[in-house]
Amino acid sequence: MPARTKSKPREAAPQQLPLVGGGEEPSRRPGGSSPRFTGHETFVCRYNWLPKAYGLLVKPEDRAKTVDAEDDRWMVELGLGKNMVKSLRFWIDVFGIATEHDGVPVPSRLGELLFDVRGLDPFLESPQTLWLMHWKVTTLLQGPLLAWDLIINRSTRPEFSRSQFVRSAREHIGKSRRGSDLTLAQHFDIFVHTYAGTSSRRGDVREDSLDSPLAELELLAEVGDRVVPETRRREPVYSLRRASRDDVSQQLFAFFVADYWMARRPFEETVGFDALYDASGGPGRVLRMLEPELRERLDNLGRDFPDFFSYRETQGVQQLMRRKKFSESDRIELLRAALGERR
Repeated sequence: MPARTKSKPREAAPQQLPLVGGGEEPSRRPGGSSPRFTGHETFVCRYNWLPKAYGLLVKPEDRAKTVDAEDDRWMVELGLGKNMVKSLRFWIDVFGIATEHDGVPVPSRLGELLFDVRGLDPFLESPQTLWLMHWKVTTLLQGPLLAWDLIINRSTRPEFSRSQFVRSAREHIGKSRRGSDLTLAQHFDIFVHTYAGTSSRRGDVREDSLDSPLAELELLAEVGDRVVPETRRREPVYSLRRASRDDVSQQLFAFFVADYWMARRPFEETVGFDALYDASGGPGRVLRMLEPELRERLDNLGRDFPDFFSYRETQGVQQLMRRKKFSESDRIELLRAALGERR
């Protein structure tokens, strides 16, 4: 178990800051920490949705006075149907691009940082931003998405299929939660289509594509098929690839480590390698990073950010030590460095 500081009195749990996984106002999410598997209206977040939604969010003079009227404005401005607008509102909340005020979405600090006219990535072009969006959707503490939580954060299976997910999801949420097997299966399909789009090659996802931008990360692979015992029909089998993450900068990696530490281990001064590699919400598991690369990156944290981290091995136990906490401004600067400051 990671060591705890004994000399200091136990401090109050910190409030989640705007850039911490989970968004700016997690208490407003429905269901608290209960997992969600509806709300996306069976639409993936399409490539151009986030930048276009932000463009509407920053025009308060056009904002409608009621939720229904605001939905109508979005339908007209974006050329989307009502269910698509509901889906888009769901995704900008999940990715932390907006937070709700009186039922109407308003820009978040992260949305402004990324998508403003002078933002870090207003057209969603950088792989760094895509990894950040993947991190956000996977590490939600309030209202986590069921498929992301079960498949990425909890499952020990190297491979998985639709029917296996539905069975595991049913066991996880229990009989008291509403939701048919069809609803759970559709939620699984959204997870798959988020990471396995229709484009054939990395970089083919374009602004007018129906694919999710996260398909460019190439995290998910179809590795075969299996027979479903109950129906005797065949279904695809998928796997999440552990691979080298060269397109995750060390600054962005440091942001992920700091975010994980603050959100999930706020009172611990050290975290062991195993937790960082395979614990729920940990950078190694969320990024599906190879073990040797994770060790090297953790070791480099001590050299790259000596005021904050040191990595050492004592009696065969490898641990990352926190010298001090990253402030909100520290983490914003990490994102600026990772994505490149726009002047």
